[in-house]
Amino acid sequence: MSFISVFDVMGPNMIGPSSSHTAGAARISYLAQKMIEGPLKRADFILYGSFAKTYHGHGTDRALLGGIMGFSTDDMRIRNSFDIAHEKGLKFSFTPNEQETDIHPNTVDICMENEKGQKMTVRGESLGGGKVRIVDINHVQVDFTGEYSAVIVIHQDTPGVVAYITKCLSDRNINIAFMRLFRESKGEIAYTIVESDGKLPENIVPAIRENPNIHEVMIVQIVRRRIFIMDFKNANELLALCEEKNLPISEIMRIREIELGETASEIVNKKMTRVLGIMKDAAFSPIRQPVKSMGGLIGGEARKLSLHAQEKKGLCGNLLQKAITYAMATLETNASMGLIVASPTAGSAGIVPGLMLAMQEHYQFSDEEIIRALFNASAIGYLAMRNATVAGAVGGCQAEVGVASAMAASAAVELMGGSPKECTFAASTVLMNMLGLVCDPVGGLVEYPCQNRNAAGVANAIIAAEMALAGIPQLIPLDEMIQTMFTVGKKLPAELRETAMGGCATTPSACEACHICS
Repeated sequence: MSFISVFDVMGPNMIGPSSSHTAGAARISYLAQKMIEGPLKRADFILYGSFAKTYHGHGTDRALLGGIMGFSTDDMRIRNSFDIAHEKGLKFSFTPNEQETDIHPNTVDICMENEKGQKMTVRGESLGGGKVRIVDINHVQVDFTGEYSAVIVIHQDTPGVVAYITKCLSDRNINIAFMRLFRESKGEIAYTIVESDGKLPENIVPAIRENPNIHEVMIVQIVRRRIFIMDFKNANELLALCEEKNLPISEIMRIREIELGETASEIVNKKMTRVLGIMKDAAFSPIRQPVKSMGGLIGGEARKLSLHAQEKKGLCGNLLQKAITYAMATLETNASMGLIVASPTAGSAGIVPGLMLAMQEHYQFSDEEIIRALFNASAIGYLAMRNATVAGAVGGCQAEVGVASAMAASAAVELMGGSPKECTFAASTVLMNMLGLVCDPVGGLVEYPCQNRNAAGVANAIIAAEMALAGIPQLIPLDEMIQTMFTVGKKLPAELRETAMGGCATTPSACEACHICS
């Protein structure tokens, strides 16, 4: 399995509103455009499953268009990608395909043509939390995640070609991490994808092209990854590391990021500091200046909660009141295509910052203490991402709001001096309490009931953290609860997994609000 970074969980830093439908979509098309010699003159997008049903409300169309123009997931230009494409003379189209259903629910075909007339079709899947996979190039099945630097070679399936490619790599001291060959049929067009631990030299392209049986060579450069011993695949292994090293979950996760990501400690800390800064802006701005969402379903709720508290009429107490206010505010930022941190997804982006920022104000925690707590939260999100899913289209809202609430609960326990085991108790309790929660966005928008569920998520997190800190154990350990959540999610009907075809999305009032009444 490829390396899952802290900043895959506590991120990506992205333009909202959805990590799978916006950030993931941008990532797919960003990788796709690297596979064809630019500039492009046309890009046509065919959308499947949840993408087909909700692409406009989620901003998937803007994100795909932005990615195809080389915009990263946090590039503010994604908001205006349609206008920018028109200025560049890039022609584009979006076509929903709701007939083909036996595929991943977040799938897109990207048909590209460059100014030389060269054409290429790439199929990608958005896996949740901004993670993606390329599964088809020119109708040949492949498997490419974009996690490692890669050489993609299109060639004739003839003897000696693969040996020639590997020799070119060996002559330049390039270490091969993974190598796969995909072909249409014997003797026809084949694709060899070679992934490397390190950066690939640009001169490898002309060298490989010298072989007459090779049609095209492309490079996708990614930051190098390497496996070290400070790693864990499940909560049991995490707890064992905490005990062995006498370290909290946050520090185990931070060291893992430094070692596996081959990144200096200062850089890792700086990146998480930026995460916290984005969280603060996303949570505080709508309280000062409310903004209406793209779909018009939400906007101004956080300010109302803040004013309500100032009038001393609140029921919840200071901590919970602030937490739900900041959680709802973050969803307002997200739904207006503002900059947020998917934690682990955009639809659940308010829960971790909501609780962390409320605790910081209530208990006077420093930024450094909150940053450590974010590493703790990332560890829980990583376990769910690695062993289950954080995508609403795969596992329902329990996989988004549920996992985010588990992350927040664990972080809260560590902040208050709880043990690593108590952190996992809190996370497991949250997942149990939110088991079966469906994903039913009204109008296909990440607005309602998403914002309300973020508020409920922080309340669940506080309850679970309080129970764990009181010494109440959890009968079902976190690893089992994550697997249970995944199993339940896969059994949910498609109508209740982010397609806007069931639950709240199909109530008469919701349909009327979105002007989609039959």
